[in-house]
Amino acid sequence: MHRVPHPDMEQQADRFAAEFLMPEKEIKPSLVYLNLHKLASLKPYWKVSMQALLYRAKDLRTITEKQSSYFWMNMGKLGYRMAEPAELSISLEEPTLPRKLLSEHRNSLGYSREEICSITGLSATEIRTNLLGETGLRVLQ
Repeated sequence: MHRVPHPDMEQQADRFAAEFLMPEKEIKPSLVYLNLHKLASLKPYWKVSMQALLYRAKDLRTITEKQSSYFWMNMGKLGYRMAEPAELSISLEEPTLPRKLLSEHRNSLGYSREEICSITGLSATEIRTNLLGETGLRVLQ
């Protein structure tokens, strides 16, 4: 976003990320009448931390400064500031598109592993590690 360092660039990056992950138009109605239970229930849907939801609620002014302090204090007492409840853990998503694209190029279009590496500018190890994950190891063999 910035070519030259700017004093507000970190705040701008935070606002961009918040809007990208939790668009105001979609999330704002969910952030009214908040309590910890509601924050916990929103976490799996939005796939962000309860703390990120709390920051967003304050930023969108669906909670007051006093309410925000109250939430932070209670989350601290419950240990949620260090680690949110394990049962609310967000499962990692397994990317499927890179595997499908590579498989299509290998099987249907007949590209060799070396050609795919040359086109992408990545080594076979980098492709397996960064694009395919554990389940995609066979695609480049």
